[in-house]
Amino acid sequence: FLLIPRSQGVADMLEEHLDGKISYSELVKKFCENGWSTLSLYEVVRSMEEARRAKR
Repeated sequence: FLLIPRSQGVADMLEEHLDGKISYSELVKKFCENGWSTLSLYEVVRSMEEARRAKR
């Protein structure tokens, strides 16, 4: 269960972070600016990183 909205902007931001284009702190700042919850952000990023590693 995620508290993160399933909008395209969120997915794009997460991809940018995983691609190394924006730092984790920038990601958190953008989430706060948009009024989104960052409570589960760390877990989401971690699971996405693990999924990427598994694909390689």
